[in-house]
Amino acid sequence: MNLLNAIDYGVVKRDDVVGPTFALEHGAVPYSFSNVLVYDSTKFPQGGPASWAAFWALRRFPGTRLLRRDAAGALDAAQMSLGKDPANLYPLDLRASLARVREIRRNTVFWTSGSESEQFIRTGEAVMGQIWHTRAKVLEAESNGRFRFVWNQGILQPGIFVSPRADARPREPAHAGGAGQGRHQHSPRGLRQGRPGRWRHPLLDQPAGARSGLTPAG
Repeated sequence: MNLLNAIDYGVVKRDDVVGPTFALEHGAVPYSFSNVLVYDSTKFPQGGPASWAAFWALRRFPGTRLLRRDAAGALDAAQMSLGKDPANLYPLDLRASLARVREIRRNTVFWTSGSESEQFIRTGEAVMGQIWHTRAKVLEAESNGRFRFVWNQGILQPGIFVSPRADARPREPAHAGGAGQGRHQHSPRGLRQGRPGRWRHPLLDQPAGARSGLTPAG
């Protein structure tokens, strides 16, 4: 789509990238993070979930789950919960992963920001969830170990820095009024204000035959 500039590695130091495979043509990765499983240990005195298969085990570990409103991470965990070897996880079976998420959607809430993910766990609205490991460490430390997380089957994700190409479209000029009229600037095209409604993932409501050819968000 020609939306990004190529990274100039004469300017960006390759040594500052987390690994050789993360020196991408149109993006550089200076840090990474993991999606991990966190749970409230007071809800599971006999031991909490330690794998994504356990995360999906509603009878063994009852309670509301927490997932991010994003295919990245959620579908990977869904695939592992089906027993696929993490060493051979990709490419994902999207139909199977989506069907797996659909199995627990009535027992799941979804987060959109790191602070929101913490809030769901702190308030008890969710008894376990998939969140960033940085947030999970804060929860564990501030709760004196009540909220615990496991590295097992953690999902590594890169933080990618990109350089968007300049927008070559013509701009509408700002209009300045006379004295007493104030100033008005046109809003950028395509943007509008509004309050977001309750999130639903449309793919989870489609019949299996309508989901062919999908690619995961990255």
